[in-house]
Amino acid sequence: MKNRWSWILRNFLEFYTLTLPVGPVLVPSKPAAIYPRKGATGFSASSTAEEATQGLDGTGLTAIVTGASSGIGTETARVLGLRGVHVVMGVRNLTAGRGVKETIVRQNPNAKIDAMELDLSSMASVRKFAADFKSSGLPLNILM
Repeated sequence: MKNRWSWILRNFLEFYTLTLPVGPVLVPSKPAAIYPRKGATGFSASSTAEEATQGLDGTGLTAIVTGASSGIGTETARVLGLRGVHVVMGVRNLTAGRGVKETIVRQNPNAKIDAMELDLSSMASVRKFAADFKSSGLPLNILM
């Protein structure tokens, strides 16, 4: 057990400290400092969605992104739109969803983004969303 703790401490100091003439000083961490090595995919914990999708052409694909009115859902919708994917944002708050859509389209005028109401806690809402999506005639290639 003692060896394990010394290994943890040594790695902590290796990633989180900067040695100055006055001795080790803790510096703010960044994801790249925590996971600096890239994995077999060529990406690490500090890689961005744009880096991971660079060079991909999503033209002709359609994605449904749930929870796209905030957080990681917004970023997913933005990057898929940037790569040419037609994004259908499934959002509980349609007003917020439309705001996100406008922001994405303002940044990327070529993005194909739609916002549709979807509350995953309501089967009635899920059925309505599914019926509306099906009636749009769009294929479903990606569901997130």
